Amino acid sequence: MEAEQLEVLNFISQYPPFDDLPEEHLKQIAMQAEVAYFRQGTDILKSGDDIRDLYMVRSGAVEVYRRKGELYNRIDAGGLFGQMGLLMNNRVRMPVKAIEDTLVYCIPEQMFVALCDEFENFADFMELEDSARLRTAISNQNDGNDFTTAKARKILSREPVTLPSTATIQEAAMLMAEENVTSLLIVRPPEEITEEDDDQLLGILTDRDLCIRVLAQGWIRTLPSVK
Repeated sequence: MEAEQLEVLNFISQYPPFDDLPEEHLKQIAMQAEVAYFRQGTDILKSGDDIRDLYMVRSGAVEVYRRKGELYNRIDAGGLFGQMGLLMNNRVRMPVKAIEDTLVYCIPEQMFVALCDEFENFADFMELEDSARLRTAISNQNDGNDFTTAKARKILSREPVTLPSTATIQEAAMLMAEENVTSLLIVRPPEEITEEDDDQLLGILTDRDLCIRVLAQGWIRTLPSVK
């Protein structure tokens, strides 16, 4: 597999319903998926249009609307949209707009149908409304794990990954790949920390920053620092 396909494989395997699929099927998805980029404010899907792909947000965010224009859902990295159209005569049921500069993986209809036919859990996931799925998940939690009262620290799965501000863009990208993360905390290098100013955190660098602010502006050859 090529590097780009491995990146797709590593990403989709983290999110349901793909996280339950065998690796061989994940590889097939990664090899067939295409990448699309939409600028903020772009209509990705319009009501009534023909649809032939399942969409997975890689970075950025989109909003899904009801046909009368009311907001239905907001989806960010790892979220899916377009499945209802694929299940209902290949017509877009709910329009979708990019509310940030957004990268998506486009998974072909043929692969989508094959996965639904072969894996019941995959099909069930796709056929459930997002809101119903969320309500079911919350209702199944006991009081000790109630999403509405649990502290955010309880669901932290790892320590944050940090990088000094003197590092280069290339070093930042390599660290994201090594740690399999989509963002880094940028901190002051030790030599810049003083007793008067001991605040180490300077900001956050995301993979979206690398795509939009580095690649799009042609900085990749100069590799400036992350300051």
